[in-house]
Amino acid sequence: GLSPYESEDEDTALGIAGAGTATKNSDGSAAASSSDSSGESAETEYSGSVKVLNGAGVSGLAGRVASTLSNHGFDTTAATADSFDYSSTRIIYVGDGNRAKAEAVADTLGLSNVVADDGTYAGEADVIVVLGADMANN
Repeated sequence: GLSPYESEDEDTALGIAGAGTATKNSDGSAAASSSDSSGESAETEYSGSVKVLNGAGVSGLAGRVASTLSNHGFDTTAATADSFDYSSTRIIYVGDGNRAKAEAVADTLGLSNVVADDGTYAGEADVIVVLGADMANN
């Protein structure tokens, strides 16, 4: 679903449902920090470019997910994946510096399967989301 708020500043629950605390980056975008199992603080960036690919074959799915991510501060585009045979959604970060952005995408979508790009998506976006059948049911 889409956020009922026009601005994240209106969302009083932002950061409460997750494991972290919401803050604002210097550019005004939202960020959340959380601690991993080693006790180190990991920054999650709610910014950057995200390309959402429909790999489930459900009409309008990529557009809806892209809109949700856009409402959370990401610069999104929607397109069709190379096939509609994806059973599970994949969140792929392109370049080591974009892992925090991918973690924020995963957090926004309620997912946890973040992986590094193997070179397939270089130059397309900071984060690629390939939607699978698991998201078609949400």
